[in-house]
Amino acid sequence: MTYLVAIFISPLYFMIKGKWGAFFINAIFYCTALLLLVTVIGAFLAPIPWFVAAVHAIMAYRRQLVEEDATVMATKMAAAIRQQSPPAL
Repeated sequence: MTYLVAIFISPLYFMIKGKWGAFFINAIFYCTALLLLVTVIGAFLAPIPWFVAAVHAIMAYRRQLVEEDATVMATKMAAAIRQQSPPAL
């Protein structure tokens, strides 16, 4: 579901996450794509800013997923290290 929001309504993804700087940057690209889509000649150029906005949102989402996975993995590794007994001398 999040991927669909990031692809088709990319500024909404950043608004939901509360990342306002990224929201404004992404909204500029997204609104540019919408304005180009309305014009007949610009309709052929509209996918370019839309693609930039979508890639921006998808990369941010992927970065968030990687950070969450790394945090979980680090927590599990720390717990496993704590459970090991100290080596006998």
